[in-house]
Amino acid sequence: MNIKNNEGNGDMIRNHKIRWLVILFLSFMVVFPGKGYADFTYTVKSGDTLYLISKAYFVSITSIKTANNLTTDYLYVNQKITIPTDKIIQYTVLSGDALWKVSQKYNTTIDRIKTLNNLTSDYLTVGQVLIIEKDTNNTYVSYRTHTVKAGDNLWGISTLYDVTISGIKTLNSLTSDYLTIGQVLKIPASIVYPIDSVVASKLIVFPFKAKTDYQAFTNNYAAARDYSTTGATRVHEGQDIMANKGTPVYAMGAGVITNIGWNEYGGYRLMIKLDGISYSLYYAHFSKYADGMYIGKKIYAGELVGYVGDTGYGPEGTSGKFAPHLHVGIYKTSDMSTINPYPYLKKLIQ
Repeated sequence: MNIKNNEGNGDMIRNHKIRWLVILFLSFMVVFPGKGYADFTYTVKSGDTLYLISKAYFVSITSIKTANNLTTDYLYVNQKITIPTDKIIQYTVLSGDALWKVSQKYNTTIDRIKTLNNLTSDYLTVGQVLIIEKDTNNTYVSYRTHTVKAGDNLWGISTLYDVTISGIKTLNSLTSDYLTIGQVLKIPASIVYPIDSVVASKLIVFPFKAKTDYQAFTNNYAAARDYSTTGATRVHEGQDIMANKGTPVYAMGAGVITNIGWNEYGGYRLMIKLDGISYSLYYAHFSKYADGMYIGKKIYAGELVGYVGDTGYGPEGTSGKFAPHLHVGIYKTSDMSTINPYPYLKKLIQ
């Protein structure tokens, strides 16, 4: 009897302990609920301040200091700090990913991803962890409206207001490109593109003489391009401007020709190393070159260098694979990485 009583008492004690452990666990869950944000670790780099970091990640200085038990504003290079935010996620690069794909997935821009991750090129590696601003719709809080009229389409409206088609569709919850007359569209705020003042000082001439020489254009830098010898999708490294075949093209800045001739993707292309800076201007898809073009030739801003065409996407002489247009690229000569030509071109026609 005593043994049975002792065993019963033992079971009661164990059950009592389990009940208290469950209660304590549930209490802990109430007192310390799961955070509504995904903290990530940021490594302080030279020139960083709490102010700059708070602005970059939309977090208050107080929140950063509290999350890291900081009692001063002092930071040191390579210091690891936690960023508490609900607007940033960490994305692991998958096979086949490109910056343009990731930017479209999270409704952000390539430039924004590169800024947040201190990227100097568009190259990604599988397994690389990117900091992503997961929703940039907050940049569309203030908006204008446009009433659709006969002849309107999303491309024309996006060009008129200097915004992206995807931005308009996202703000208006559009699932197709179909518009109806009288429909009132919300137009997102124009995107502010970064411009390097040094590069801008060298690009002083628009590549076409008259506005009638080309069609209005929107930003298509880093868009998908599906031509390659392997069938893989690649990233567009420049800005396309549609124009009639044979339209004269002029040098945007002064420099020296460093490359000329056929390229599988670019057709008859031309590269000009700009004077005084480590950047090159690149034109592609010419139907033909202006007379006297050769490697080493000095080019002045506004000089005729070639004519719009539709060459490329095949062996030398291939043409007609796409509509005639001028491809404009800007490359850093140090590593041949690209920057977006769109804001520089738009600045020249303002």
